[in-house]
Amino acid sequence: MQIYVLLLPFHLLFLIMFSSPIVLGSLFMGLYLLDMDSLYIPKDQASQQKSSLVDSLFGLAGKDQFKIFIFSLLLSTLLGFTRVDVRSSYNLLVANLNTLLVQLIFVVHQWLSQHCEPIHWSQVALITKDKFSEHKTLHPDQMPLNSFITRLNLADPQDMVLIECKFELVFWHFLTSPGQLSLFITTVLLQLMCPEFSRLSFICHIIDEQSPLCALDIETLKTQDASLTITVSAVECSSQQPVFSEHLYAVGDGDILWDC
Repeated sequence: MQIYVLLLPFHLLFLIMFSSPIVLGSLFMGLYLLDMDSLYIPKDQASQQKSSLVDSLFGLAGKDQFKIFIFSLLLSTLLGFTRVDVRSSYNLLVANLNTLLVQLIFVVHQWLSQHCEPIHWSQVALITKDKFSEHKTLHPDQMPLNSFITRLNLADPQDMVLIECKFELVFWHFLTSPGQLSLFITTVLLQLMCPEFSRLSFICHIIDEQSPLCALDIETLKTQDASLTITVSAVECSSQQPVFSEHLYAVGDGDILWDC
């Protein structure tokens, strides 16, 4: 919702920004007027000597109502400065509800700006030979290297653009220390191709000699109960809100296919 509003033309965005507190202040002004006698409105000394513009437009009664509207408007914008004094439990409750509602609106705006699932991940990942590992081959006769590959895309690519993307791929597996019977879990951060690539499409880790996956096969990964977690942290361009998403690929659950 917030992203949709920020993408509106400037005149519509300007109208919504300035009309929202006015509409909210007008609604609460009607509640204050139900117990107007309990509101203390000081008289301006200058206005007793000469007629002001507000007096000429609204009259004396209208001037008090205008001050009540300004009182409600200030609470609706969280400015808080006002000369109107609340002296009844009813209007004190209304004033607190007015301020609380404005604070909730800011919280709701922040919540609406966050997509519940900003990124859709591929349900399975591949460990296979691909063209991205060809430049790692030392000799023409050498077989291409395997790569870990998975794909992803934005949940709403038309209204959502991510910048400052940063990807991380973590390898989890269980090992047993020499002479020990208990297992322990170890994690290794794997190197990615273009880990800060902003055009989301695929994630690739080349399994070369420096990769912890180099000497492992699918059966070994299953024995070690291995899994890989891919995470992305970024910033949504329109709202400047942080975006974070992660996905787990477990070998034992069939989330990773080998040589497909």
